[in-house]
Amino acid sequence: INKKYSNTQLSDKYLVSTSPVTLNGYIDHNNQSSYLLWCKLRNAIQENTPQWQQILKQ
Repeated sequence: INKKYSNTQLSDKYLVSTSPVTLNGYIDHNNQSSYLLWCKLRNAIQENTPQWQQILKQ
C-alpha cells in the first residue's frame, strides 16, 4: 500500500513554522535547556542534587 504522509490540521496549527501559533520556539527552547536536564537524571539521582546549576554553567 502506497500511503503519502501529510500533517493533520492540529499538526499544521502548532508545528508549522509559518503558523501564527506555532510551538516551534517552545520546542527549540526545550531542546536546548530542559532536554539537558534529562541527560543529567542519573547524576541527580546518584548525587541527590538538582542539576540545573551545572547545566547553566555550561
